[in-house]
Amino acid sequence: MLENNNKYFEVLNDIKKTLITTRNKIVVNANKDLILMYYNIGLKLIKNNKWGSSFIDTLAKDLKIEFPTLKGMSARNLRYMQKFATVFDNDEFLQHDVAKLPWSSVTTIMDKVKDKKQRNWYIKESIQNGWARPVILNQIASKLYERQALSENKTTNFDETLPSPNNEQAKELLKNPYIFDFITADRDLKELDIERELTNNITKLLLELGNWFCIRRKAISFRN
Repeated sequence: MLENNNKYFEVLNDIKKTLITTRNKIVVNANKDLILMYYNIGLKLIKNNKWGSSFIDTLAKDLKIEFPTLKGMSARNLRYMQKFATVFDNDEFLQHDVAKLPWSSVTTIMDKVKDKKQRNWYIKESIQNGWARPVILNQIASKLYERQALSENKTTNFDETLPSPNNEQAKELLKNPYIFDFITADRDLKELDIERELTNNITKLLLELGNWFCIRRKAISFRN
């Protein structure tokens, strides 16, 4: 019986790790593309801000007509993109650091931290420690920068108490509605269709393991 076969569980766990790792990489790359797209849109808004504040409102309405299911192009978010392109004018820092964070984390840091040095510090710490938005808010409110970055030779227990980079931040990326809303905006796909395709691909992968490997039909779900 497979339930008592150590080799089976070894293969099962290996495939589970592969699925999780690959899924996270796909989402991280999608997030980076999304952040850079927002930055480029922000640059376009800055370049054409001569039309006044109503320009963004009109633009949001027209984009809604063209992409009715796309949530990331609201007037509020477009204004955030404009602010984003104004605040982060260093392309190298944007590419290597800012683009690794979820959009909600980026907008939170922009809203709460005005000083550029502090802002960049919170961004790097958020990436290194895997802070999700609620953690970032708490660290800023508790003035972590003043308590740590401005104190020389300060000892902390961050390694023991803070979540790993692949923990809460990865979960936040996976639940980011802007990413998946943007990816599927022009496709008539439903969650059930996506799950069915994933299930079919996994079945094909398991079959490649050989005739000795018996697949028992079970319901497979990737819902969080």
